[in-house]
Amino acid sequence: MKRFYLYRIILPYRTLLASACCLLLAGCTGSPVEDIVPEEALPVELSFGRPGLGVTTVTRADGDPANLPKGATVRIAAYYLGHLNQNVSSVAYENTKPAFEATYVVEANGSLSPCVVDDDGKKTGNAATGMLVRSGKYDFYAVSPARPITEKDGTFGIYGIPHKEDVITSWARTVTVSKASNSVTLQTFRRQCALVVFNVAADASSAVSMINLKGTKLELSSISSSPASLVAGESWEIDKTGGDITGSGTVSFGADDFKAVDPASDPNNLGLNKVTGVVLPKNDTSFNIAVTVERDGTSVDLSAIVNKNIAFDAGKRYVFTLQVKNDVSRLVMRVMDWNTIVFTDGNVGGADPDNPNPDPDINEGVGVGVVVAEWTNIDWSGNGNVG
Repeated sequence: MKRFYLYRIILPYRTLLASACCLLLAGCTGSPVEDIVPEEALPVELSFGRPGLGVTTVTRADGDPANLPKGATVRIAAYYLGHLNQNVSSVAYENTKPAFEATYVVEANGSLSPCVVDDDGKKTGNAATGMLVRSGKYDFYAVSPARPITEKDGTFGIYGIPHKEDVITSWARTVTVSKASNSVTLQTFRRQCALVVFNVAADASSAVSMINLKGTKLELSSISSSPASLVAGESWEIDKTGGDITGSGTVSFGADDFKAVDPASDPNNLGLNKVTGVVLPKNDTSFNIAVTVERDGTSVDLSAIVNKNIAFDAGKRYVFTLQVKNDVSRLVMRVMDWNTIVFTDGNVGGADPDNPNPDPDINEGVGVGVVVAEWTNIDWSGNGNVG
């Protein structure tokens, strides 16, 4: 009788896996078998092109946007849409939590470097990494300064925005990200606030000669409330408010905030100056304006209620000029696009707190002047307040 012997050989799992690969793959050798990782599971470090601001410069005759200034901070949020080969739809930023976020600082050449920021979007350090994502399709939303994007009552946005902060936003839709395509180009940034400029000028027809004329204080009150909110998304703007009579609806600038005008705007060397500042958008309700002007060493306080249906619109520049003639002063306002005039703005994103909101020559630009307030019978010998 023939006997049959059965042997059961127990092999480790990894040995069995290697043996199976040898049977299935031609040319299999005895080398270790590496795990096969899908491309979409591999991390991709994103590279963001130099973000542009909606202004043109003299050297950019082609009209391309200028780089954001050195020192500006930028927060970029990424929203995952789907796989590389998947048909996707863009997200509603205001209803969607970002999948990834990173904060950057703008270098001298306009490029972005990872950085650490505080809750106000101010840079606190360099110990940071760029944005790492997995391959796929994404939407992007960006804000400068790099304030956090948080949720309130189910809506994502930027909260706690004060007056005097130049807030700008950008986005990019349906961007394919992979190892071979890791560069993202954001849309040109758009300003979300308004710029106010105040200056004084001597009327050429004045019969009273002047030696010195300058402003030392500007206060706007009953304007929009601070802090404000901005819902995330390219079509959203800061809500316009007005008529706030509390301190949160007041913006003040003192003597130290005034800067000399360009020499061409002061041909008689009177010491003319101006002050510039960013304010939150305002509706068309009336507001209060108060200025202090010094003429030949004598100061007077001028105040008025401006009820001309004037709104402070985002991206606009409001130039208030106090024209002094004898014992009469008129406050004239011109409105134009913030970027109508070619000039260098180095303070976007709070980049240069010591030189806030530079402005071009006050006599440049277009726009029809409208008298918004007038004071008569001013006693320049020092009578004090003038209502």
